[in-house]
Amino acid sequence: MISGVTGIAALLSIFGVSTLTGPLILVDAALAAFLGVMIRRMSRAAAVVMLVLFVIERIFGGIAHGINAGIGGLALLLLSGFISAVRGTFAYQRYLLAAGDRNAPA
Repeated sequence: MISGVTGIAALLSIFGVSTLTGPLILVDAALAAFLGVMIRRMSRAAAVVMLVLFVIERIFGGIAHGINAGIGGLALLLLSGFISAVRGTFAYQRYLLAAGDRNAPA
């Protein structure tokens, strides 16, 4: 969902309707969409990369536009979601490993 909204904002910027973002934000939206699909497939690497990418973007936003742009209520809510995604993917992989050991043929 986040990448969809970001993509719409990028398209509005490309067509000159809005100046909130630049056209390069389409790369960010595509990367976020790809990582979101991979997180849905329970990829631990994608979850960690998405968390790190989000933190880096928030730091950059705080430096470029002030601390209020980098850290806010929505940013903290999204951060908790990304942390939960990392925890969930690691727990799921541990569960699969444990279930695979019990169901292994003798």
